Parts: sequence; C-alpha cells; structure tokens
Amino acid sequence: MPRRLDILWPSAATDTDEPAYLLGWHLQSNLVCVAAIVPKTRFQLGVLQSEIDKWTAEIARRIKSEALHGVTRPMIKPMLIILGETRPVDLARQQVDAVAGSLRQRSKSSATKSAIKPMWLEVGWDSARQPVLEAVLELGQPVACDLCHVILYDAAFPSRFRHFAIKKRQGSTPDDEASETPFQHAIAQLNDARKVQERFLGLPPRTSYSGRAKAILLWPFLLLFVACRPFFNAIAWVLNTPVPASVPVVKGRSIKSFSLFFRLLNRRVVLLANLTEQYIKFNLMDHSLQPFHPLETRYAEFMSDLLLLVLDVIAGFYLGHLVPTGIAYFQASCSSHFNVLKSQVTWLIDSPAGFKINLALASILGKGVHLMVDVAQYAIESVTPFMATLLRVAALASLFGLTVQLGLLYDAIEYLTLQTYYLYLYFSKLHRVQFDLLSSLWKLFLGKKKNVLRNRVDSCEYDVNQLLIGTLLFTILFFVVATNSVFYLYFCLARFVVLCLQTCVWCPIVLCHVIPLYSISLWLEDAHHYPMDVYLQPLQRAHVSISFPNVHQKDCFLGDDLATDATRPTVEAKGIATALFTLHPLAFSFGALFTRFGAYLGALGSHYTVGKFLRCFFLGEYIPALPFAKTPMCHLPFPPSSAYMSTKELWNGLQACRW
Repeated sequence: MPRRLDILWPSAATDTDEPAYLLGWHLQSNLVCVAAIVPKTRFQLGVLQSEIDKWTAEIARRIKSEALHGVTRPMIKPMLIILGETRPVDLARQQVDAVAGSLRQRSKSSATKSAIKPMWLEVGWDSARQPVLEAVLELGQPVACDLCHVILYDAAFPSRFRHFAIKKRQGSTPDDEASETPFQHAIAQLNDARKVQERFLGLPPRTSYSGRAKAILLWPFLLLFVACRPFFNAIAWVLNTPVPASVPVVKGRSIKSFSLFFRLLNRRVVLLANLTEQYIKFNLMDHSLQPFHPLETRYAEFMSDLLLLVLDVIAGFYLGHLVPTGIAYFQASCSSHFNVLKSQVTWLIDSPAGFKINLALASILGKGVHLMVDVAQYAIESVTPFMATLLRVAALASLFGLTVQLGLLYDAIEYLTLQTYYLYLYFSKLHRVQFDLLSSLWKLFLGKKKNVLRNRVDSCEYDVNQLLIGTLLFTILFFVVATNSVFYLYFCLARFVVLCLQTCVWCPIVLCHVIPLYSISLWLEDAHHYPMDVYLQPLQRAHVSISFPNVHQKDCFLGDDLATDATRPTVEAKGIATALFTLHPLAFSFGALFTRFGAYLGALGSHYTVGKFLRCFFLGEYIPALPFAKTPMCHLPFPPSSAYMSTKELWNGLQACRW
C-alpha cells in the first residue's frame, strides 16, 4: 500500500450528521473514486450489497448488448463496491471496526473479484464540513498512510452532452486504453456518479420533456424519409454509376463529375437517404453507457447539416425564382457579351493604350479569337430551344434547396463563358512557351544549357551557326512578346471577371455547408456541452501547505509533496494530513466549433499559394481549381454510400429508439 492516497469525492455530499457507506470504485492501489454516500438508515449492509450486485449485472448486460449492436466498442468497467464509511464526530471507533469486519467477510465472495486488494476507508469531517481521511484498513489491518489528496467534483455536472473529459496523451488514439493514465481512467468514472446516486439515493432521474416532444414530432418525418429512401437511392445510383468507357468524351466518369449541380444534388440525396439510419445510430449512442460527445461522434456536424438543410429548403421555396431569372438573364445577355468581346479584341489589334505591337501577328491572333467567339455564339444559340426545359429544371431544383439551384447557376455561368476560359488557356500556354524560349536562348548567350536528364544547368560550347540562329530567334521572339502579352493580359482579366461572378455564387454554397449553426446554438446554451479538459484548484487550509516539486515533469501531480506548515498553529491534528482540491471542467473555445470552415481555409491556403499566383500572372502558369473532393461539400458526417440497413431493419431500429 503506497503512503499516499488520492480520493475523488462528490462535492455535494455535506450530510455529516449520520453515518453512511461510501460507494465507488477502487481503481488502483492509491486511487479511489467515491460515487455516492449512502446513509446507513436507507440500506442495511446485506441489502446494499445485493443492490450493488444487481447494478453490476445490469451494467454488464448493457455493455454486452451495446457491443453486440455496434453502438460502442467493448469496454471493461470497474466494479462498484463499498469503499468504507463516514461517521459523525461523536461515533466511537470500535463500532467502525465491527462493521468493517462483517463487510470483509461478505466482500470476499462477491465484490472483491478484481486483482486489487479490498480496502476500507474511515472518513470523518472537519469543522468546515469537508472530508478528512482518518484511517485506511486493508484486509482488516491498519495501513500506514501519510498523505491524502481529496479531489471534490460535482456529480450533478454530467448530463446529456456535458461530461468530464481529459486530454489524451500525444500520439495516443481515442481507442487506446493502454495509454490512459490513472487520472484519465478515474475521470471516465465520474460521469457514472450521477447514475449511482439516482439508483442508491433515490434522486429523481433527469427527463427532458422538450426532447421527448421533439422525438414525437420527428416520428412522422422519419417514416416519410424511410418511404422516400428508394427514390433518393435511385437518384444517387444514377449520379454515381460510371458511364461505360466506350462512350466518347465521358471515358468511364460518373455523371456527377461533370457538374457542380450534380455533385450538390448527389450530396443532398445521400444525406436524405441516410437520415433515418443516422438518427437511429445517434439515438442509441446518446443513451449508451459511454459519454456522448457531439464533436467526436460528429453528431453536431450531422445536426448542423439537417438545420442548414431545413433553412436551405425554406430559402429555395421563397427565393427559388431568383435562379431561373438569373439563368435567363445571362442567356439573353450572351449576344451583347459576344459583341463587346469582339469590339475589344478589335481594339487590341490596333495600338491599345499606346503600345506598339506587331500588327501582322495581332491581326492573326485577332482573327483566331473572332473565330472562337463565333463558334461559341453558335453553340449557345443552338441550345436556346432547350432553355425553357432548363428553367423548369431550375425551378424543380428548389425542392432540394437554394444551394442546389445556385449550383445550377454556377454551371450556367461556366457554360456561357467557355470561350473566355479556352482563350485564356491558349494565351497562357503561349505566354509560358515564349518565356521558356527566351530563358533557353538567354542561356545560349551565357554558354550554358539545361540538362533535362539531371534537371540542372550545365556549361556548353556553341559554334558560330548556333549563335547566329539563336540571336535571330531571340530578336524575333523579343519583339513579338509584347503582342502576345497584351492578349494574355486581356484574357487573364476577362477570366478574372468570370471567376468573380462564380465566386459570388460559390460563397453562399460554401457558407451553407461550413457554418455549424447547431454547434453554435448548443455552445451558446452551455459551452460545457463541448468538454475538452479538466483542471484542479487547491483549497486553502489553515494547517496544510502544498508544494508541487515536479510541476514541469511528465508525471505532474503523481508525486507531489504535502507537508504540515509548522509556522501556523495546528488545528485538527488528528487524522491523516489531507489536502483538498476542486475539479473544474474546461470547454472548447468558440473557434473550435468551425472545424469544416478551418479545413476549407486550410485547403484553400495550401492550393492557392502566393508563388502560384505570381507564376500564373508573370509566367502564364495555369492554376487548376480546388478539387471538389477537398471542399466541405464532399464530406458527409457518415460514410458516403447508400443506406446500410434494410427497410425492416430501419423499422426495428426506430422501435428500439428511446423517445
């Protein structure tokens, strides 16, 4: 038995007028967690032990059932035992010894099956009604104990989302039980203290009538989603099934890969198809033995998606006419857009802003641009008869929300401005090639060449003919750079304007998928719904001083010194020297809720760097768009596949839910 003992004690236990039993868990040889203090007048010793055995068997059955259904991973909970007793100040010590002996005989058969030796604690009270450890018995024999840390915690703190949590060690996984420290293991048991008090102290269970009302209202909606699930799965199958590779242009790609509208529609129908199954899963996890963390289980993310879905559908109902109007406006303004583009290209052929360009080359490039614009105008005018059908599709898309409609508007802008996109690609490629040629010819004058195999620059000797041809090519290229650069800069600005329009449409779509509305409302209601860690605060006592000699070491608080202050008068010198601490929970900050938003900003920062922008503007390097797989619209709060449960399994799961 170590010479120091740590006791986790419920702070609300202040009834010191009658003797009581201590119920809790003996976690390690020097670590004890007290869950409830049961007065002796409430239970006799034998009746209390039988109730504990029933409690242990019930917990074991629930653990087995939850592990069988995959609600939680298999876990081993320590057995609830009688740790000792408290006594009023006027109770004789001989009565305690007699009770301890009778309990020890019974505990050998039922409550002491673990490897930890049975322990009996004798706890008294000081003048401030705080617990003081007086004696420790092991197998009926007194054990020397010099130091005692009593950590007061609020047993009423754990609720639906609130619970005590402590940070894992660096490098450990959430399922790694071997890496847990003794204090982490003890913190996990504090969340069951309220249940123990409800069972053995007769406290009323916490019932949320608002939660029951919400569940009753959800029942018809869940049945509706179960009935519509085959329809949603059929749409998802059509969007995700790859087209045969023999089809030209498509080459084995799925339909959703061609359009943002189809990607957003696929995400929406998959979310609706899996809604009932996910509700069943979260309902079972919420009522399981393990604490329910909204962030770790992705419950907050799922509920935010549902809340945003409802708001999105409402916005689509009231504002759904805006997107068809916008598509019709862009289609009607295409002819004026083409006329402006042609007139500005004609202006570029002359001397734009006083620049002296190569008239012959500018004329050739201008004719090519005019040809491309004419082809694009013909292609857009050819789909004009189908515009009425497209507008009806845009109106029907409002049933899935405003963001799905905005995805269709995004695709319409991209289709109507394809000519600027391809012209930008052509001139950026030409711009990049001409600067690569200038760089190679400049190395010729320096007597160097680029070694492609070794990816380095080597020295090289050139003859007169090579130098002469290189000089002629360099001169010709140098005088046509300005002409090519003028066209490149113009279409670069034109592409920038189109991207600004698409960004105005893209931002509402992103915000509707990354803003955690449910998490924000839950955090504003109580920040401790998102527990992060705990901290200990020592209580000042007149006759005890506490020092932390190893505060900067890895095993902080495991070997702290507790000494008696000789400079102060000793008050209540009887009993073991006891230091009191209070346990306080810490919650996640407000910024920690924006996980999707932070992930999206990180993806943008890593994809669009300053170096890429500089190389794009000066050297014509093409920057591809951020892949949809790296955006928050691609990620779902569950595996992106169709529902796993059959209709019968869903019905049985709904019946098994606790409403």
